[in-house]
Amino acid sequence: MYTANRKLFLIDKKIKMGISQLAEIAGTIYGVNDMIFFRSSIDYKNSNKLSEILKSADFQDVETAYAAAFMRRSSLPEDGVKTAVVFLNEFICYCDKFALPEELVSKNIGNINQYLNQYLERMASENQGKLPGGGLAYLTLQRPVIKYCRDHNIEILGNTYAKMLAKPLALLADNSGLEFSEVYERVRALAPNQFYSLNQVGIDRSINTQPSHTDVITMGLDIRDGEIKNLMESEIYDDLNSAKSALTLLTQWVKDLLTIKQTV
Repeated sequence: MYTANRKLFLIDKKIKMGISQLAEIAGTIYGVNDMIFFRSSIDYKNSNKLSEILKSADFQDVETAYAAAFMRRSSLPEDGVKTAVVFLNEFICYCDKFALPEELVSKNIGNINQYLNQYLERMASENQGKLPGGGLAYLTLQRPVIKYCRDHNIEILGNTYAKMLAKPLALLADNSGLEFSEVYERVRALAPNQFYSLNQVGIDRSINTQPSHTDVITMGLDIRDGEIKNLMESEIYDDLNSAKSALTLLTQWVKDLLTIKQTV
């Protein structure tokens, strides 16, 4: 339980509004090849890479311009920026919803990022260097992050991450014209052992298990045809460096947000 006088997770209101608007832009092009037309300081351009848009766009909306300027303070990788922006908006929303104290977030987010990136590396190393696409690599991280945070007595932060990590699949479902809840339940039904793995939950068993074994969710949504299938068998992969960059950029942005005073 947190006391009534806890210091809540508060950030600059203009940046918060701008992040929400940028996340909406990212969501419209998530998983698809649609181009976003935007105005730069010189002329009009188009791109489906949010990193290029953030670096070059001349945003007319004050809040969006403010948030973009904040994001450009960090080094933006070539890939993973769309996911990082989506994650950041979700993370902020759930921090507000759960009233997470700034200290709880700032003290633990770096360690969680390191743990999740190491877990992604392990996932890839056990699967010929590949991660499943379609947001499944992030879904696979849900159970491990919940266990990690439970083990470190920060379970509420684990729940925040778990909800955030489902957003990529939600966007892919939406851009396919499908209901996320239906897609999510079908993925769960087709991969029950991966959602409820004893290895990931950490329950001891009477039989020997390989401690290095990593359960990876592979049954997911193919946005090309709207079908649920084994994405690894269909050669739909996510880039390891891109996935790690998204989580690392999220961590850096959150740390930076916590250093900016909230404005009225």
